[in-house]
Amino acid sequence: EEASAEGGPLLPDDPLGLEVLESFDARGRLRADAVVLEQLALGATTVELTLEAGRLDAQVRADRVYGGAVDIAVDLDATADPPRLVLELEGAGLRAAELAPTLGFVGPLALDGRIEARGDTPAALARNATGGIELVGDGGSLDATPVKAPMLQVARLLDRGERIARWPDRLAYEELRGAWVLTDGLDGQRLDFRVDNLALDAVGGLDPTTGAFDFRVGAVFLEALAEQAIARTFDVDPELEGIRWPLRCLGDLGDEANPCAVDQEAVGRVVADVLRTGAGAAVGEKLERELDERLPAELREPARQLLRGLFGRPAPEPQEDPATEDAPPP
Repeated sequence: EEASAEGGPLLPDDPLGLEVLESFDARGRLRADAVVLEQLALGATTVELTLEAGRLDAQVRADRVYGGAVDIAVDLDATADPPRLVLELEGAGLRAAELAPTLGFVGPLALDGRIEARGDTPAALARNATGGIELVGDGGSLDATPVKAPMLQVARLLDRGERIARWPDRLAYEELRGAWVLTDGLDGQRLDFRVDNLALDAVGGLDPTTGAFDFRVGAVFLEALAEQAIARTFDVDPELEGIRWPLRCLGDLGDEANPCAVDQEAVGRVVADVLRTGAGAAVGEKLERELDERLPAELREPARQLLRGLFGRPAPEPQEDPATEDAPPP
């Protein structure tokens, strides 16, 4: 395969040729002041390895990896069919803007994870990977525009958009907690993040063979609870807390533009649901009162029926005329 024009990662589907590992044993320690790979340049790197009967164990420490340091433990069993690879990773001081430049985060990150995969090519290993990586970030900033846009659509309908409209395009956060989980290779990826009082979940896929990704994202603003010490970085009205706002992030890791945008179809369903309950129902009642005051009598009932359909409010029960209640049947 060829690398994408945008410079996304490339994992070829060519055979690894691991059978050669079964023919000799080795033990050693390697050190380099710098290592340059096709898509990544590393600083000082140390590798300690043991190879015996087709089983490779290696400990790798590399500096200046996305601005930080990474330790990787490699366990490769070339005798298994297909070959089995286990990676255990620890990283500290990584720069979010370098690690995932398209996601709009700036700040330090630490990671801890374990990934297991089987396959006889780099691409096959990626497609069959399971496990996960946890991320922690203490202080940073993020691009708030992908979340701000869909929130304003609904908040303004509910007359609750003033606070959100005041958000700057970039917001500083105090704490980031997240996880990337692989349950079924590239077809079963899930991302879960919490940035102060904003929780994000995403389901989709990142293809390491091309750098392309497609995630459907949900954003929820956590409710203000006295027992939770959560920084309220995202200032919203209480009526807008606890609602899952849908986004979609689609693109390539080599792209520079922000890949996340409003999922218009899903947002439409959320708008309809919100307008049928809570603050939305109150808006419907307010509009109905105003129409009663402004419209001629013959137009009031058709307008009421239209609003009840829009806001999901039930029609009032029919009232019997007291004057006819005791009247004899005709």
